[in-house]
Amino acid sequence: SNNNNSTFFIGCSESHNKQQQGQRRYFITTPEKKNTNYRPRVVIVGTGWAGNTLARRLDKKLYDVRLISPANHFLFTPLLPSTAVGTLEFRAIQEPVRTIPGLGEYYQAKARRIENGGVVCEDLFKRKEFSVKYDYLC
Repeated sequence: SNNNNSTFFIGCSESHNKQQQGQRRYFITTPEKKNTNYRPRVVIVGTGWAGNTLARRLDKKLYDVRLISPANHFLFTPLLPSTAVGTLEFRAIQEPVRTIPGLGEYYQAKARRIENGGVVCEDLFKRKEFSVKYDYLC
């Protein structure tokens, strides 16, 4: 289901206070109001379970979402044995990155290190390094 909620939960912590034990506190981000065109850049490293889910669920009207991964697809690993025995075709358990609606940019590269507010990446084919700036890194 697709809800039009204008906020996104990015974290959760349990309270260690005896009176508030078991209560959770959620951390919520919202875009800055100074410039109406400004959208914080969220850079997601990897197209695994967490990266794929986050890239799909973030509101692209509020965030400029970028994805860095050498794999240009999400692989549904629980069905991988079925492809080995021929029950399923391999393409049936892959979800291409290009199907993520509103994705700002996809870099087919390996993230090498974090420097000066950016992720330094190595292009998978050209073997050249480049940097991707971010406001939030996931």
